[in-house]
Amino acid sequence: DNMAATLRYDGLSDTEDNGEINLEGLLMRDSSDTLAVKVGPRNSFMKIGGEIWDLDDSDISIRGDRVSINSFAIANGDQRILIDGGLARNSADTLDIRIDDLHLGILDALLPENYGFEGIANGKAYIRSPFGEELGLLMNAGCESLKIGGAEVGSVKMAGKWDDASDKLGVSLSNYLEGREALYAHLS
Repeated sequence: DNMAATLRYDGLSDTEDNGEINLEGLLMRDSSDTLAVKVGPRNSFMKIGGEIWDLDDSDISIRGDRVSINSFAIANGDQRILIDGGLARNSADTLDIRIDDLHLGILDALLPENYGFEGIANGKAYIRSPFGEELGLLMNAGCESLKIGGAEVGSVKMAGKWDDASDKLGVSLSNYLEGREALYAHLS
């Protein structure tokens, strides 16, 4: 059965933020009588911090223990967050997450207080399924010229990897300020 929903909002706070999210969906059963849901945004936008963010048409499907996302993207000019791929409990798949040229000032529009975030973030993450013994994660992200509250933080880089042998996540964080490594941390 087909379904559709529209959410419109205007002025939820003291800002001029507003938006319209239109969803189309489908409920069905496959040949093995497993319930499947397919839903996706259509012709949708959100105004955040005075900037228009478009939600690209995409499809998100849930069937049994599998979730598939077909090119879910939210974008404002060159800024983009993209999620594509899938995850499953018992079969192989990969979910890709990508952040391109995200201006961190948007965080001030989303947080209850303005912290004065400045900088541009980029990153990628890959999550491999099935869950359990073959779970995989690889991520790499960074932000050049980060400032918080007007204070120069510098260049921040983060990398992470799931270690199958030890069943642990390892994360490295480094901060470069004025040509030197001001901070390095590795957690596992």
